[in-house]
Amino acid sequence: MEKKRSKKKMVIVSLLIFVAIVIGVLAVLISNEFELLDNKYLDVRKISANAERKKDTEFKSNSKIRITKINKVQQHNLYVLAKVWGYVKYRHPKITDGTLNWDAELFRIMPRVLAAKSKGKANQAMVAWLEQFSFKIESLNAEEQQEYDKNIKKEYYRTDMSWIENKGLLGSRLSGYLKRLSKVKKIGEKGYSVYMKKIGPEDFDLINVSMDCETGNYMKYDDSGMRLLSLFRYWNIIEYFDGNKNVIGENWDDVLLKKIPELATGKDHKSYSLSMANLTTHIHDTHTELVDKFRVMEDYLGAYIPSFTAVNIGNKWVVEKTLPEDSIKAGDTILSVNGESIEKRIKRCRKYLSVSIDNRYWYAFTNLLGSNTIKAKFEVLRDGKKMQCEATCVYIADAKAERDVVDNESKLMRDGTVGYIREEGEGYEELDDVMEKFKDTKGIIVDLRYLQPPLICSCLPLYLLSKPEKYLTVYAANRFVPGAFTEINGWVCGRGAAKKIFREIGKRKNLMETLNYSNVTNNGIINTWKGKERKRPMYKGRVVVIIDERAMSKYEIAALAIRKSPNAIVIGSGTVGANGGAARATLPGQLEVSFTANVSKSYPGNKQLQRVGVKPDIEVKPTVKGLADGRDELVEKAVKLILDKKPFSKAK
Repeated sequence: MEKKRSKKKMVIVSLLIFVAIVIGVLAVLISNEFELLDNKYLDVRKISANAERKKDTEFKSNSKIRITKINKVQQHNLYVLAKVWGYVKYRHPKITDGTLNWDAELFRIMPRVLAAKSKGKANQAMVAWLEQFSFKIESLNAEEQQEYDKNIKKEYYRTDMSWIENKGLLGSRLSGYLKRLSKVKKIGEKGYSVYMKKIGPEDFDLINVSMDCETGNYMKYDDSGMRLLSLFRYWNIIEYFDGNKNVIGENWDDVLLKKIPELATGKDHKSYSLSMANLTTHIHDTHTELVDKFRVMEDYLGAYIPSFTAVNIGNKWVVEKTLPEDSIKAGDTILSVNGESIEKRIKRCRKYLSVSIDNRYWYAFTNLLGSNTIKAKFEVLRDGKKMQCEATCVYIADAKAERDVVDNESKLMRDGTVGYIREEGEGYEELDDVMEKFKDTKGIIVDLRYLQPPLICSCLPLYLLSKPEKYLTVYAANRFVPGAFTEINGWVCGRGAAKKIFREIGKRKNLMETLNYSNVTNNGIINTWKGKERKRPMYKGRVVVIIDERAMSKYEIAALAIRKSPNAIVIGSGTVGANGGAARATLPGQLEVSFTANVSKSYPGNKQLQRVGVKPDIEVKPTVKGLADGRDELVEKAVKLILDKKPFSKAK
């Protein structure tokens, strides 16, 4: 009998272990390896590797094109080629099904375009080239047609495509080919862009635009063709998949035309990387980050950054928090770094680092105070006197945005009457513990000036809002029409948000949903993996959110979500103005670049956030004297608002 029990026990334990392993493996796969496409788990890398186009390797690392100088006719013809090549790239069925290597085809037509003596001859060469690639226009099935009609009805913005009808620019035959191609609506799943759906609190469409990462990985830097491929690839990615292109404030066509000679005639690695970095500044997007595996930008701007933090006060950089061992002190106004004036460094950074809003560049200008040495020398202004100081620096890849001088812990303040949320990495369960500690406080301060918990925008409103509240409208790329953006959904926060999201998603009940919402229900009960349950009470106190130009992306969105509570107010200064899902693209020479792909607008009012940011209800800025005295004037103001009995007055 005892043996049977023991055997049975062993079987049960084995089964439990097996189930745990399966769940763990699935969770890892889902989180790390896969994206969701039309309710199927799609291994993007596998598609990329198996695409038929990979067999065309003639120009994998050498375009065989070298340009020493370029005339106006060639510049114009390359401009037209860039637009035509990009338009076809994201529409032609033989490209979007993974058959044609469109990078290789660019190198086959480019010499003919360069050799053309007139605009008309170049157009003739391009149309003869394109007419090799015939295509059929397939009808959409009933489900696709329904989605297409829905997307068109909710369309927010579309890139201007009228140029394809310009016979003066293209000629009749080339224009006709592109016009016919514009009728293609069935976009394949193995092309250079893959349209994916991601299940979660947001449920917005994502675009993977990094599917063409092979060509030019190991380019020679005098290779004009590869350099132009980089320009053409990036320009068209922004043209068709940057939902904020209509607010960049520049003519994107003019940027393309002007950059062609620079990219075509450059000869070395440094000029290539800096040219591409400068190109990214024209989209005015702080989400943009150019990653160079060979670290040209680091060498140019400084690979080591100081351990102290600094804030922008009246366009002056003032030290905020420092290490005790450094001679530089809080309240010091920085005049120069290693002998270079701060004004010159800002000018250098502006040339190569993209910024959404001018003069709100803290997040983008990580290298502003950078050095190529572990110890940096600073000239500062302290109490009206110029002084020479030194500060410890750390390698940029190892440094946290808040450095080691910022207090990361959530805590009680003012004899337990005020709670302060700052601890990095808090998710649902960690926040629940913090809120249990803060339940009897008069108010809570949420400091969004530094790195913050990624889930705080969805976690904290569960304590503040008894019903779901929409706070954001999201627009994403239309998978039937490259260059078009349509309303996808609204982001919802507060209790009942998960249920509302499920209802909007429809019948898609899968493992990812289970994993995402296993510990959140709509009645305020917390379910843990240990099987424990405890009531999540509504928080009755005041909430003050602190923002400034260090708050970007999800932290801007967090401010909007928390502000939906009638007991919440936002103070500080304007945020970065870079909102929406960030996409990443690969470029020749092992460059990688990010940009804001989706459009986010605050709700209600549908107000633009990109290049505008979140504005506080009450503007509060630090002062040089306050920093020198070791005070945090924004936290002081937050405490005063919490303890004051006057009702909050929110900005409209």
